[in-house]
Amino acid sequence: MEGIGKVIKTTENKATVLIENAPSCKACAFSKFYRLGKEEREIICWNRKDAKIGDIVQLYTSNKNFFIATALNFVLPLLILIGGVLLGKNFFRTELAGFAAGMGSMAIYFLTFFFINKKALKKGILLPEIEKIIKRKT
Repeated sequence: MEGIGKVIKTTENKATVLIENAPSCKACAFSKFYRLGKEEREIICWNRKDAKIGDIVQLYTSNKNFFIATALNFVLPLLILIGGVLLGKNFFRTELAGFAAGMGSMAIYFLTFFFINKKALKKGILLPEIEKIIKRKT
């Protein structure tokens, strides 16, 4: 996964880059979940190339990191929901209990994911990286 954007903020060894959504994003089914009607998005990434505010940069995310992030955001929650519904329905023998168990397990997952994601963001796990500086701010 690659993208081109403008650095809008820098801190220590990370940068926040404003990326305009590519035309291919509009055709992507996942874009409905993360675009939320916006034409651009902010991405925090590693800044090992010493990019400055205003620089135009190219970002890179490895396929491995992309698939791990996709699994954590889409696949794992779906599996947890299905597992919670089946467990609740089979254990309590009612569909309402299955629904409640599914929703409860999703709530626990997202609360856990929220706090883990904060720590992962600080450590830089799964962050994209500035691959090269295309144009320096003059």
